[in-house]
Amino acid sequence: MFNLTFRAVGLYCYFEDLEIDGDPTQTVKEVMDKVKALQPAFDYVQAPGKAIIQSMSYDFSDSSNGPPNAMPKDKIGRGMRNEASQLGDIARIWQYYREVVVEKDGEEYPIRIRSKGQPPFSMQPLNKDEKVPPGFAIKRYNLVWRLVRLELTPEAEQALKIAYAG
Repeated sequence: MFNLTFRAVGLYCYFEDLEIDGDPTQTVKEVMDKVKALQPAFDYVQAPGKAIIQSMSYDFSDSSNGPPNAMPKDKIGRGMRNEASQLGDIARIWQYYREVVVEKDGEEYPIRIRSKGQPPFSMQPLNKDEKVPPGFAIKRYNLVWRLVRLELTPEAEQALKIAYAG
């Protein structure tokens, strides 16, 4: 069992300190499936046969928690939010970021977990390449998804379309 804070930027989706069954060697996809099971208001769709997020959705309600440093909850409309990846010369794709939050002497420190490239979420362990300094204890993991806008050359646009289509 480990703790996870999950955020999907743009959906106003934020879950703090979820207790995830298993350990952080699970893939990001396995963790996402557990978040989905624990929080039915959240959903995601994977491109068929691909390690690519096609869309994410979240049903924001009065009982939802807003992320820190975000617009106050009373200013946000309630209801379903859905953001999909889009292809074209200006593409929008979902990209994930991982952090391990460590603690020492009662102070917390987030450390970004960096892996070369953006490994597919279905193959990347949540804690792969984490570097925890000696004397620090792991408090939780953070998993953040953002919809990233990319301006593509015609060649890159074609390669992305092939990646999504197969």
